[in-house]
Amino acid sequence: MPILPYYFALCDRNYLGRQPSFTRDELNKVRAMLGQQTVSIAQIAKETGLTRQTVYRIKDDPAGAEAALVAWGSEVRPPLAISRKT
Repeated sequence: MPILPYYFALCDRNYLGRQPSFTRDELNKVRAMLGQQTVSIAQIAKETGLTRQTVYRIKDDPAGAEAALVAWGSEVRPPLAISRKT
């Protein structure tokens, strides 16, 4: 049985989806930059270190991006480590 990099994070087995690839600070910075009409998506991505697709997701669904951070906020755990014996 393969070990998955993302796993059930809560005791009652509620699956939270994939862990967000951005932090709260990055989300706030993207939202502030999106408010400026002169900044392009590519420029926002370059300055924040996120991908353009992530910036588009935040732009198209800011409530969903916020909800993902809230859901994973205190539940974030590192991916399972695979130890190999030699």
